[in-house]
Amino acid sequence: MTFFHVTNKEYQIDDIVDATTFESTEYHQRTIQGGMGDIDNILDTYRPQGFPNRKNCIYAFDNVGMCMHFVGNRYNGNEIYYEVELINPVKCPIKLVKILNENNYTVDNKIIINEYWQPNSRNNWKYFEYLASSMKIIAIVEGNDKMGKMIAGMFNDLDEELGTKLFIE
Repeated sequence: MTFFHVTNKEYQIDDIVDATTFESTEYHQRTIQGGMGDIDNILDTYRPQGFPNRKNCIYAFDNVGMCMHFVGNRYNGNEIYYEVELINPVKCPIKLVKILNENNYTVDNKIIINEYWQPNSRNNWKYFEYLASSMKIIAIVEGNDKMGKMIAGMFNDLDEELGTKLFIE
């Protein structure tokens, strides 16, 4: 199964990128700068054995539109989109990171953390981030999926409603 990754780093087709050699990923460095580094620490503290460490992993999405939605203007138009293969990816609802960071939930945070690492399929989350320790670059792709970006925004809103219903109200 293929996924999609966005970054401002240049890779070549067939490159293998191993995140376990990173001191911390670019994403994690930005979360620290944005004041969200504690969330990665909390999630990593309770991650199941064998799951990737959020500070040292590759992040990917189902499609380019989700990458576009996620990255926004972060790279000032210098982003590069890749089709990738992930080794043993873990599928996590990305909205739960924001819910944990906002700290206005009304349940024990371990319930949210468990849902992040091992989502209940009955909850019907729509927008996922995939975490893996390495990826293989399959292709460089265009970042022009405007419809996919719009759908990702709608999925983000639906997951916001679901998260509020499950953990905040």
